[in-house]
Amino acid sequence: MNPKIIMQLLKALRNTNTINPLIVCGHGTLGSQWVATVYYLIQMAFGDLAEKLPVAFVAYDSAGNSKNHIVTIPGFEPYAAPPGLLRTFEPFSVKTLQQSCASVKATRPLAESLSRIPDKDTSSEGCAQFRCFAQALYLGSLQRIIGGWETAIKTTRDSVKVAACRAAGLTVIQSPSVQVLRFANVGGTTAEAIDVSDALVSKVVARDKGGHEVKNHALMVLPSVSDTVNKRAMRCNAGMYLLEAAMAKTHGERIAVGCLDGTTLRHNGPVYDHLYPIGVMNDYQAAANRDEITGRLAMLAMAFLTTNFLGWISQEFADTLAAQQDRRFGAPICRNIGFVRHFLCDAVGREIMKEAALHHLQQTL
Repeated sequence: MNPKIIMQLLKALRNTNTINPLIVCGHGTLGSQWVATVYYLIQMAFGDLAEKLPVAFVAYDSAGNSKNHIVTIPGFEPYAAPPGLLRTFEPFSVKTLQQSCASVKATRPLAESLSRIPDKDTSSEGCAQFRCFAQALYLGSLQRIIGGWETAIKTTRDSVKVAACRAAGLTVIQSPSVQVLRFANVGGTTAEAIDVSDALVSKVVARDKGGHEVKNHALMVLPSVSDTVNKRAMRCNAGMYLLEAAMAKTHGERIAVGCLDGTTLRHNGPVYDHLYPIGVMNDYQAAANRDEITGRLAMLAMAFLTTNFLGWISQEFADTLAAQQDRRFGAPICRNIGFVRHFLCDAVGREIMKEAALHHLQQTL
């Protein structure tokens, strides 16, 4: 990534004088880094006006796993995420979460999964590729997360912020829906374990707390972008997330979140509105490290924020035959530049799905 080109792009996006109220959401290590990078780019592009924009940030990482997130865009000085931008889950142990989940009917299957992992894998050590642990941590912090979503949704509708933008000469795109741009590291643990649930929670909070509608746009970073010490667990987790994401897009009414207070959250409609699978598909992308790829996707978020790009996404199937309905969700412009492909289009994708399905059956049966 060339710093001069980045600054030119930021200047061009700033000069659109357009703001699309947006919630930027990313969980886990890479997702939090992406959120911090988007925050940094907004600061660079808008300066003192950045804090007055109707933009909110939602990011959670494993409890006790501070990692001191640093934005490292090649060519720029390292930038530490400001306090309060990135949050952590409550620091519960595996045993505590297992006991809590076992006491509620809806979460007993999760308690059974927790019983199979060592108690030493506490929240201070991260989720350690145990997706059931990440799911339980999410439920343990759910009330605080719900409050955070309520605040974020109100931020995008803040009349004071909208007035400040207009006074500065910016056109604010008024949308009947609350737009959420999500970042899910499919090759990690935290994000792929909780993002479907979190997307559902965002829909329920918007509906119940203000009568709003949320549109969830998910950037799904595939395993080819990431690396891990446990590749088998990464592939299994990724496959299970992709299965859940496809179900959440096509049959959202079947998705439910069982809470530790005995209630169950549901939404009668798609949980994800648009999916963007993103992987390394050419030599140019393969030569990039995670910082560069995160930076590129942060620039994509800036395009969502400063243009009417979100409005074009209604063209999901504009370049396909209606009879085929190949389900390549996302705007044609994304597909044409090589970022978006459906995860069932090649042998590797099918192998990941097969491995995930078998792993899921073994755990269930």
